[in-house]
Amino acid sequence: MTDAELNHLVKMANQIASNSATGNAEEAALAVASHIERFWAGAMRDKICGQLDQVSDELSPTALAALTRLK
Repeated sequence: MTDAELNHLVKMANQIASNSATGNAEEAALAVASHIERFWAGAMRDKICGQLDQVSDELSPTALAALTRLK
């Protein structure tokens, strides 16, 4: 995947986190992780989880917590 594709994954993860902003932070992170695990292809998850250090500043706290769980 290219950097543009990685940036798109970051945007998607942040959108999912924004739409899952119910309950407390723990519940929201679990909801986002569940969504990503169910609906994203393995290659997509592997790409963003493998680059968390590079993109962590671009992720919302909820998206980062969710992806950290999936790593």
